[in-house]
Amino acid sequence: MIKEDIEKTGKITVGKYIYQDKWAKGEANYFTFYIDGKKFKGNGGRSPKGFSKNIGKFYKIRYSEKYKGRLTAFFNEEVTDTINILKSGFTKEDLKK
Repeated sequence: MIKEDIEKTGKITVGKYIYQDKWAKGEANYFTFYIDGKKFKGNGGRSPKGFSKNIGKFYKIRYSEKYKGRLTAFFNEEVTDTINILKSGFTKEDLKK
């Protein structure tokens, strides 16, 4: 239900990749992003092998407005345009970290 909502009505924005959590047969890749000035954190799903080296970089994500904090990450679509990153709610300080 949540996945379908993200695919059909989800909004596109920029998310910052902040950390990866691994366990026996799974993993979670967390991103922060902003909706109307409010910061959210969510799991972007399974990443490609070795992706954790990209922590701190920005990527295109699709999020659910209905289920706050739920998202799908586009791990192959890094965002490097500072203007797009700042327009999506991040600050200049977020760019430095």
